[in-house]
Amino acid sequence: MSNDSDQAHFDGLERGDPSVDRRENTPRRRQVAAMLREGMTISAIATELGVSLPTVCHHARKVGHPPSVKFMKRYDWAEIQRFYDAGHTVSECQQRFGFARASWSEAVRRGDLTPRCRAIPLDVLLVAGPRRSRGHIKQRLFTSGLKERR
Repeated sequence: MSNDSDQAHFDGLERGDPSVDRRENTPRRRQVAAMLREGMTISAIATELGVSLPTVCHHARKVGHPPSVKFMKRYDWAEIQRFYDAGHTVSECQQRFGFARASWSEAVRRGDLTPRCRAIPLDVLLVAGPRRSRGHIKQRLFTSGLKERR
């Protein structure tokens, strides 16, 4: 633990500090916190306690122990953006690069990706043929500035 707040959180768990959420102050979490402070690895703790690695990781994260970077999957979002900008769909990007849809959404939220506008282009929307909602067309015309509200 390099951070004083992490150490304070561990200490708060051990002595039953009232500022620490009671739901988080479980015996298993206190055990994991103590073993992490002793310098034990996640896998050693799991073996010692007879629980799964994800269980230990969950408790470790809850007491402020950062997840291991070596297990986190990293994507080259700039390369994915170039592939997407070449006209490929999100699903095609997922297949090619192997990420989950939630990863795409998080990258958009962070600003790592810029999705295309999902609205049908006006030159396609305003052609005769397919039936379109009058209200939808009107709303799009207002939004684009081609029609003014009266």
